Amino acid sequence: MSIIEESRKLIGLLGGEKNILSLVHCATRLRFQLADDGKADTEEIEKLGFVLSVVNKGGQYQIVIGPLVSKYFEAINDQIDIKKSKEANKKIKKGGAADFVIRCISGSITPLLPAVCGSALIRAILSALVNFGVLAETGSTCLVLTAAANAVFYFLPILVGFTLSQQLNVNPYVGAVIGAALLEPNFQSLIDVPGSTFFGIPLKAIDYGSSLLPIFIIILIYAGLDKFLRKHVPDGIAFFMVPFLEFIILVPLGTIVFGPFGTIISEGIAGVVSYLFSLNTAIAGGILGMFYQILVIFGIHWGLAPICFDALSRTGLDPYEGTGGIASNYGCAGIAFGAYLKAEKHSKMKAVAASCLSSQLLAGVGEPTLYGIVLKHKRLIPTIMIAGGIGGFIAGLFGSAEKAYVLHNVFSLAFMSYTPLHGILIAVIAAFAIATVLTYFWAIPESEMEDYRASHEAVPMAENIVPIMEAGSKAVQELDICSPLEGEVMELEKVEDEIFSKGIVGQGCAVLPQNNVVTAPCDGEVSVLLPSKHAVGIRAQNGSDILIHVGLNTVMNEGNGFRKFVDVGDHVHMGDKLIEFDKEALESKGYDLVTPVIITNEESYHSITLAAKGNVRSGDIIFSIN
Repeated sequence: MSIIEESRKLIGLLGGEKNILSLVHCATRLRFQLADDGKADTEEIEKLGFVLSVVNKGGQYQIVIGPLVSKYFEAINDQIDIKKSKEANKKIKKGGAADFVIRCISGSITPLLPAVCGSALIRAILSALVNFGVLAETGSTCLVLTAAANAVFYFLPILVGFTLSQQLNVNPYVGAVIGAALLEPNFQSLIDVPGSTFFGIPLKAIDYGSSLLPIFIIILIYAGLDKFLRKHVPDGIAFFMVPFLEFIILVPLGTIVFGPFGTIISEGIAGVVSYLFSLNTAIAGGILGMFYQILVIFGIHWGLAPICFDALSRTGLDPYEGTGGIASNYGCAGIAFGAYLKAEKHSKMKAVAASCLSSQLLAGVGEPTLYGIVLKHKRLIPTIMIAGGIGGFIAGLFGSAEKAYVLHNVFSLAFMSYTPLHGILIAVIAAFAIATVLTYFWAIPESEMEDYRASHEAVPMAENIVPIMEAGSKAVQELDICSPLEGEVMELEKVEDEIFSKGIVGQGCAVLPQNNVVTAPCDGEVSVLLPSKHAVGIRAQNGSDILIHVGLNTVMNEGNGFRKFVDVGDHVHMGDKLIEFDKEALESKGYDLVTPVIITNEESYHSITLAAKGNVRSGDIIFSIN
């Protein structure tokens, strides 16, 4: 049976094309996200000759294939169209309205996380440099870096227009253009211009930069409108007429409706908050702290700014941001810290949480934590509300307030921008501690721990796999495998990763490198080179597949610090340069660079004999296959 036929059978056993929501692969595994795991026939899948094992955990249905994983990945992708899977749209709508909203927000922001976290880190560094007088806030250097830091937030309507449209299975470029229209300079010029109209309809233009709620609602309307139009517009003109109608309906709708709507919401929130503080500062601080981050998620927290500035101008003190605002911000920081503590070393969330925490503490920016961590876990919504509410209540008891309109970071605390300082310190410590404890011990259940686990490129199977051919098998040509690195040879059993130490993915040995250049261990053809460039496979002339895997969990570095010198299909000779890596940079991040060198296709050999111990040079024979 061919790979195409085997892949077709696998698709059927997984419940068919409509049951497959997404598919990615690493060095040895296919990773599926299924609409309904119960539709997959695991027992029959494990019986397939090309499948080594099946593991279903953390929301991923993982099928271990081995070194041919990329071929099966391509064959499956050629036979299905994941983007048009109707089940993808059905899955997102399962559950109640709250589930749908959270999934939509989280799903549309998650693809933006690298950009959000990177920008937030620039903000944090800039904040420190400005506060310590290294850079002038209005200087050209600071302004250029500020542009890099603010772009992803300011153009959020465009980016979310794209990602949310993707999630709802409508044209993402149309969604992005709708978001861009809200930021277009001609429209921006109408902001604060009295008497603006659209065909006689009153128009109140507002600044949609950094806002989430308007584009979120507009794209939801767009998804429904697109389906309606495609049913009723003739196919011959639908290509241009459908987007024409969508633009001409949705852009004016967004500008006419959301201008007044946003103003009403903002003024209403400000009025309610002001009234509550006139009744009881402690209770009002608690309520504001409880709901403050909810306002941030939808970008309507800026509605508080007018009453904050008014209070500062009249009394020199702002009790609003000085109670619920700061408490909620440090509660958000506590969530980032709790997630950082809970995440395993080299896990995806370890890096995300570290970036979010630095953004919170140094820059006072909470969006990365909200979008990158909070909205991924249902229990973190009540966590931030509890921590912010208690912190805001404590701050209100002390009659706390800020003396200037500042971002809530460690610098504003250090410069004593609040009064009384002891009351603020007690409030932020309480909010931070409560959020940290709840996050670590309660808010992230085991079923949602996938991003918190260190990534492995294979999964444990049977413990006793011995690569011995059956009697009567074809004779195998002997081959010497040379060290691809200068370093110390280790037995595979001593590698601190059971995937390699138990020989699950192949037999061989490992080298603890002393240099940073990987060379070909024999003559052959490059058969595998992962996008992360940390692993390369060589098909030797006798048919043996040699995998050189630089370091443990280095796939998590996403190719940073690695440079390739070959491509798949290149013919190489022993000693040719394959990969170069930044040894110091990877070690500084805590990666173990021990490099397994293994034969992954057991049918190509009878036995393996180690030929070296201790230190070797590149090109020295380390083992022979027979």
